[in-house]
Amino acid sequence: MTAITTQSIDSYNSALSVNSQDISAALIKITFPSTWIANDITAFGSTGRRYGKGIDETKFTIEAMFNQVATTGSYTVLEAAHAGSTAVTFSFYPAGTSSGNAKISGNCWVQKLEYVAQVGNYVRINADCFVDNGVTYGTAT
Repeated sequence: MTAITTQSIDSYNSALSVNSQDISAALIKITFPSTWIANDITAFGSTGRRYGKGIDETKFTIEAMFNQVATTGSYTVLEAAHAGSTAVTFSFYPAGTSSGNAKISGNCWVQKLEYVAQVGNYVRINADCFVDNGVTYGTAT
């Protein structure tokens, strides 16, 4: 397959893996802001505050349908990462995993899990993930 470069991408094409397990089928929403710390570099004689780019400080959130299938379900994968209290790998492909498409990857801590169940709706799992030592922006191979 070739990269999708001629159209907007529907989130249906997105792919997400956590700890080398693909949980894309359960994915409802991922919010992935790219952030870094703004260091104050204001000096004497400045007329206003000035900033310099600091270290990466990215936190992303996952909203998925609750799936407890052994080894591959969204609950199973995210709960294991959360309970393990250690950084795990992640890969997010906004345009799917075709060669040449965008890829965001790195290691993350699954710091918070939240289970949401309400009458007449899917049971959901929400996760807050803190990126460990920055992200890599690249392309799928």
